[in-house]
Amino acid sequence: MSIEDRLRLLAQTNSNYSLLLSQWEFDKKLIHRALNSVATTFPHYSLHDSSHSSTILTQIEKIILPDIDSLSATDCWLLLESCYWHDAGMIITKEQKLELVKSPEFRRFLDEHIESDSDLIKHAIDIKDKNIIDNYVEIIALSDSMTFIIADFFRKKHPELSGRYVSNPQMANINSPRNYLIPSRLFGILSKIVACHGQERDEIIKLPHCNDGMDANDYAHPRYVAALLRLGDLLDIDDGRFCETLLASIGDIPKTSHDHKKKHSSITSLLINNDIIEIEAICSEYGSYNAQISWFDYIREEFEFQKNHWLEICPNNKHSSLPIISKLDCQLIDHIGIDNLPPKITLDEKRVYEYITSSAIYNEKYPFIREIVQNAIDATMYKCWGDLLYKKNGEINDCNKHDLRCEFENHLIQEQIEIHLEPLTSDNEYINYIFRVRDYATGMSIEDIKKVLKVGSPTGSKRKRMLEKMPDWAKPTGFFGIGLQSVFTMCHDVSIKTRCPYGTGYQITIIQTNSNPDFIIKKFEDEFFHGTEVKLTISELKIPRSVPFSATEAMRKFDPFHHDKFEIAPSIIKETLAKTFITSPIKVLFNNENVINNIPFIEEDSIATPSTSTDFDNGVDFNLRVDLARNYSISVYYKNSKLETKGISFGMMGVAGFIDIFSGNAGEWVTINRTQLKQNKNDDLAFLLDAIIQKHKDAITQNTENKNEASFYFHSQFNDISNKLWENYMINNIAIKDYIDGSNVIEFYAGSTTIKHSSIEFTQNPITYCLSKLVRNHNLKAYFSFEGDFEDNTPFKNKYFSFNVKIINEYPTDKYIDKIIIQRLYGLKSKEYRYLAPCFDKKYLDISFSAIDTPPWVFKLFYPWEFENYLVMPHNSSSNRSDDARAIYGYYKERGLTSLDVDLFTKKYISMWEDLGL
Repeated sequence: MSIEDRLRLLAQTNSNYSLLLSQWEFDKKLIHRALNSVATTFPHYSLHDSSHSSTILTQIEKIILPDIDSLSATDCWLLLESCYWHDAGMIITKEQKLELVKSPEFRRFLDEHIESDSDLIKHAIDIKDKNIIDNYVEIIALSDSMTFIIADFFRKKHPELSGRYVSNPQMANINSPRNYLIPSRLFGILSKIVACHGQERDEIIKLPHCNDGMDANDYAHPRYVAALLRLGDLLDIDDGRFCETLLASIGDIPKTSHDHKKKHSSITSLLINNDIIEIEAICSEYGSYNAQISWFDYIREEFEFQKNHWLEICPNNKHSSLPIISKLDCQLIDHIGIDNLPPKITLDEKRVYEYITSSAIYNEKYPFIREIVQNAIDATMYKCWGDLLYKKNGEINDCNKHDLRCEFENHLIQEQIEIHLEPLTSDNEYINYIFRVRDYATGMSIEDIKKVLKVGSPTGSKRKRMLEKMPDWAKPTGFFGIGLQSVFTMCHDVSIKTRCPYGTGYQITIIQTNSNPDFIIKKFEDEFFHGTEVKLTISELKIPRSVPFSATEAMRKFDPFHHDKFEIAPSIIKETLAKTFITSPIKVLFNNENVINNIPFIEEDSIATPSTSTDFDNGVDFNLRVDLARNYSISVYYKNSKLETKGISFGMMGVAGFIDIFSGNAGEWVTINRTQLKQNKNDDLAFLLDAIIQKHKDAITQNTENKNEASFYFHSQFNDISNKLWENYMINNIAIKDYIDGSNVIEFYAGSTTIKHSSIEFTQNPITYCLSKLVRNHNLKAYFSFEGDFEDNTPFKNKYFSFNVKIINEYPTDKYIDKIIIQRLYGLKSKEYRYLAPCFDKKYLDISFSAIDTPPWVFKLFYPWEFENYLVMPHNSSSNRSDDARAIYGYYKERGLTSLDVDLFTKKYISMWEDLGL
């Protein structure tokens, strides 16, 4: 007998039960039709239509076959309805989708995918990067991405949504009848049963064990129904769950969907009855094997839980027990598993923890200082933003950005971080200090403490919601989740006292062990304490073996004949604070002394002194000026902390000052130890600087003392024609205008001399860059003439040579560069690389190529000066010039750059090299 037949039989004997049957017959047809729409939102999922519901009922009937005859009418009704309603939460209306994509929750969901190892990461990135859409193919691809992401979002919420649909069917446009004939209480129970199918197993026991039904002889057993629904859902495991037609409509499906499909098709044997369960599967891929093993684990764990609680679940002790799982066997063919699992990289927790908290990452003397103080500053920024929101009743959308930021900064400058270093005890070898950092900010809740204890954990949901409402300039740096770990391992006697305003206070004590430290957390009562205090012990040698540069002043004061200890810790800590947090608007006090300039970060523009400007669109504060006497002199900060940019060239010669990036998060810009700019941000930084310099010409000019210099820079680099001040910029006491009319020559030198010259250094010089670009912008030519070889007057007799450049309209002869200049520059360059020289004589034009045909990683001898045609210089690693010329010919021929045959080409190239004396 089926469960539906049992209800029909009972309905024939009792009119109350016929109401349940009528309701079911209505709902069966209505939900059957409604579930067909699930495929529009979940086309890449297994079918969740009425066939799935029907199969669940079948599997339940197999499990409880001996007990079907004893089911109550309400239990029958609850089982039938729950099997059909349980996936109704996958019916998603267009209105729900539109509400979702407009919500902050959707943006959070996308970020979670991007930050995780989800197989939907590419789709999440594509959705966030709207700029990728430039043709119809990409629109379709983006549509698929939206389908996958929206489906994943609602998949996690569908059990709860199914329960809500039961209570209010009109939410899903299902016209399921509701009236007083069936108590609304029973629909409420049905709603909880349906929602329970996607919740933790413990939720089963939270449902009522027994409840009144439709009359005195009828009872409902919600736990029993919910438990069976969960089992039936897990056991719909056979093949045929996917619709190939639907899959063809969506294209490439995510890997998880592919694995899930293969998981179903891997079933080779299936037996389910009230005595035993036997399932066998054979997989030919790691993904499906992993999915199947995981599903078998779910089945085992669910049956084990229900068996352990069966007396609390089943209606009475007369009901049969659950069947025994006799076999759940999954084999992997054509692949090798490791310990019966797909092979994958795992990390040794102990060694990884030791690494991320060691000097392998942190190369500073006291890296924990930066971490602790930065965390205190971040917490203070959260507090000040909360205070500002409270003051404005949360209404900030209509505020002027600049005014709002000034107000925020005014909140910050009233705050302070207190840092103390106090001598504790000394022995024959070491000095011990107590180091304390105290803030008066948000403190930590127990959830925040959990995040601290879990290495690398992301920001909590409460903080994430606050961050979403904060503009970039107000957001704290964010943290990698490992900073405080360095404190736990590098220091002794670490304790943290913390309390959120109006919250519970916690005292955390860290106990050092041979591996990961242990923690003791206790509550404390002190209604006047709020914020966080970190306290720890530092030990230093009384007479250190080495002294960093920051302790030079302390070294001057130390006299071993008068002093028995040489204290360097105070000097190091003070310099670290001043250097790291120099632009912080929050006061940083070290032993009651303010170590940084505490002034509002945004000042009114002033002609007398350079001011800091803000580009809200690019997320940058900057203070830049033109300075053609320098090469690369732009300091980079990230949210008030200075970063090292070693090994990173961002190509902005001639501009000095600093930029402070406040957009993005720390993980995007900063290395894990917070001290350096990431190497892979080279291009992003260059683009950012270029955008700022071009956009803010007026602010940069105002900051530049010599307005002619600024005008010369912007005119040459960006062809700015807003004024003609550039004509009067002086090089070697001669105005630019007197160079470009050809009446004067520009003197350059190149070589190893280090003494100052009246002439200009040819390479790596901002003036050279500007002059070369000025010539190009004005469609002029540069004539290079050799001046002579020289030695400087130092004891080393360094050699250098000088030459002149004359700016002209047209070349007077077929030659425009003295060959000896090419020879000398070639001699200065490394012999490891291939170089290009200008085509110095028109007789070699047929073996030259234009600038656009230059191969990658070939360097120009005269860079940054540009010429129409180039010749390849010989490679010093080649012992046979003929072979070298033939190799160059191959490049020309492949790209159609020459019509000469190989022999003639080779002959002319060797002749050109000999002409240069190479």
